Amino acid sequence: MAERKTPSRGMDDVDAVTRAVLTASRLLVAVSARSLAEVEERLTLPQFRMLVVLSTRGATKLVVLADLLQVAPSTAMRMIDRLIAAGLADRQ
Repeated sequence: MAERKTPSRGMDDVDAVTRAVLTASRLLVAVSARSLAEVEERLTLPQFRMLVVLSTRGATKLVVLADLLQVAPSTAMRMIDRLIAAGLADRQ
């Protein structure tokens, strides 16, 4: 009967990568939670998502912004209007 080899080194590598990914995801969630906590009374989660998209992409057309957020352009327009009213965004 052939002896089966166990790739223990490969499993150790997979475990290490899995732990690293989990740690990184927890840190990202913590950063997001802290960011939201600072503005939770003035900002909804969808508005926060919009601000994140705007901060990473810069000036963006409304149709593109709506597509990135997977909302209708009219919804994106109302969201941006509320952000402008709150002083968190501006229209150029």
